[in-house]
Amino acid sequence: MDIADVERVIRAVATVLRPGGWFVASLVHPCFPGSDSGLSSWPPDRGYSCEGFWTSDRHNPDGIRIRIGSFHRTLSTYLNLFIDAGLQLSRLVEPEADLPQFLIVLAHRPRQPAGQDYEA
Repeated sequence: MDIADVERVIRAVATVLRPGGWFVASLVHPCFPGSDSGLSSWPPDRGYSCEGFWTSDRHNPDGIRIRIGSFHRTLSTYLNLFIDAGLQLSRLVEPEADLPQFLIVLAHRPRQPAGQDYEA
């Protein structure tokens, strides 16, 4: 989530995974505004749909958002990046909380390219 060119990174992951290989990503949940601990996924003065780099001192002035900033992307952007890279989504996990703060994505590289039949 704090990588400028996340598309290139996900494509690289898909390239280096062996067929059938697994990839797990954990990130601050992109859909929820977070809490006073500074885990907000998007800038407090802009909305969810506003993707891009941001910093904020409105959440925890000692937190990570003021010091290193973040790149906000919508949930659909993340999921489509995985799909476009040829990875298959296997599971999405939101650890239990009143409002989910984290999203875990489990994806794998198919054993056969899309559209090809699997051998028995």
